[in-house]
Amino acid sequence: INGSQVKSIDHTTVKWTKYFLSEEEINLLRRLRSDERVISCGDLMDVDVGLVTGRNEFFMMKENQVKEWKLKPYTIPVASKSNQLKGTIFSEQDFEANCKAQYTIHLFIPPNDEFENLPEACKKYIAYGESQYFHTGYKCRIRKLWYITPSLWVPDGFALRQVADYPKIILNETGASSTDTIHRVRFKEGTDKRLATLSFLNSLTFAFSEITGRSYGGGVMTFEPTEIEEIPIPVLHKLAIDFDEIDRLIRQRKIEEVLDIVDEALLIRKLRFAIDEVGLLRGIWRKLSNRRSERKRN
Repeated sequence: INGSQVKSIDHTTVKWTKYFLSEEEINLLRRLRSDERVISCGDLMDVDVGLVTGRNEFFMMKENQVKEWKLKPYTIPVASKSNQLKGTIFSEQDFEANCKAQYTIHLFIPPNDEFENLPEACKKYIAYGESQYFHTGYKCRIRKLWYITPSLWVPDGFALRQVADYPKIILNETGASSTDTIHRVRFKEGTDKRLATLSFLNSLTFAFSEITGRSYGGGVMTFEPTEIEEIPIPVLHKLAIDFDEIDRLIRQRKIEEVLDIVDEALLIRKLRFAIDEVGLLRGIWRKLSNRRSERKRN
């Protein structure tokens, strides 16, 4: 659409009016909302909250605590903070590195049975928990057995609930679940998981994510599961991009390089977005992301 043909729009009712975007930038975003080359993350995945333990201090354990209480057979691995998910893949090696760093990444989960039938090590730890009144908190109190955390399914991937730099989907290549600081992702049947994870890393998705997420000051954006599902993402196309190379660049925090690669391959070559449109989208993301960071510093 030629800029000169677009009538001035009243933006007072649009969520993104509170951002310092130009008319040209707002028009582009509006136009892309209904572009057939753009779908939403919810077309590819279901996003759900992580596990609610009811008392992390009791249920979440470090490697040395697990050994001390002899509870290894009665724990499952979890991701509990965004800094534990450094790449676009969460691998067994990542989990081992998190163990060595003594992060709280083991979730205590005894057999789902009455106390008297439990293994001795579990009884001891639960008795310790009760001596600290951990079982009296609301979330624990309303359970049939206070020491059993519900909803123990292992996701295909993770999505960050709180984002400082930029959002991403992380493929889960372990048997880990996550606590409620990190959302759990299930890809819909037929979705190429690696391709979806890769295709999320582009200027269009990043620009819209800054508008979809909520920033409460402190420079951090927060996403509810439904908000992750709402984020626009380009229609998936097979891409000649080395997924492991992208994972490596993300770990090195070279996000601009990643965006250059994915924008070129997906937005420009496959979907025929104009180079200046992609440049505009990158500029929107930088502008909004920098404004968040500045608020953190002020």
